[in-house]
Amino acid sequence: MQANVPFLFRNQVCYCSIYIDASTAPCYVFVFLLDKNLIEEFGTDITIKTDMESRLPRKDDITGLAGIREAIFQGMKSLPVFIEARDKYRLLA
Repeated sequence: MQANVPFLFRNQVCYCSIYIDASTAPCYVFVFLLDKNLIEEFGTDITIKTDMESRLPRKDDITGLAGIREAIFQGMKSLPVFIEARDKYRLLA
């Protein structure tokens, strides 16, 4: 499932595109950043590991990267595409 997501990061509204893979446990959200400044700092793509209730830690969670992952997760968890993926994930569990 794919969607565009607005999220608040460092007091600015930023945008990204996400693809949710809810076929495994934990799930992965593949994020494609759209903001030029964020791309310069973090690269074009970020992966978020989740149990569909919260963001799960990753080995590469440095402070800035963990912060943007959390901001994106908070921005997407109320979107219909995320809720639909979460509901499907719960049926598989």
